Amino acid sequence: MSKEAVSDLRAFFGGGSKPATSPDLDEAFGGGSGGGATVTMAELAEQIVREEAEIQSLEKSITQRKADLDKLRWDLCEALEEAGIEMVTLANGLKPKRKVYDKYFASIDEHLFGWLNAKGLGDIVVPYVHWSTLQSALKTFIDQGNKIDTDVISAQQVKTVTMYGKKAFLNS
Repeated sequence: MSKEAVSDLRAFFGGGSKPATSPDLDEAFGGGSGGGATVTMAELAEQIVREEAEIQSLEKSITQRKADLDKLRWDLCEALEEAGIEMVTLANGLKPKRKVYDKYFASIDEHLFGWLNAKGLGDIVVPYVHWSTLQSALKTFIDQGNKIDTDVISAQQVKTVTMYGKKAFLNS
């Protein structure tokens, strides 16, 4: 929008006591019967609403596709596990490698911070514990033979694959 149009808009809204209506605004910027404006405010508003709706739809689609992808990774990881294979080179050049780990979840409250302090992990406690810091600290804690308090922290097993050979596969 040009400086003149912004200035006209400010003057239009700043003056007068009645609220501006769409025909008033269109007329103020040459979009009324006199012509001149190529895009009216109503058209801009409609375009904004359509774009927001499209983005929301795309975001929902991406969320679903990510969930579907996680399921495919889980299934491939289980297939490798059932075959007793850690990694395999497939005829198409792709090389899936099995990866199984636990993801930890905690309710962030005083009980969690007290438990972390009591177990010698208090140095990671700040008003906010980053998710990856918590994951790493708890993994090390458990690897040292310690147990977690399941009233505070729960674990969910994640089965996935790391896919090697993607670039060559996609470029063939």
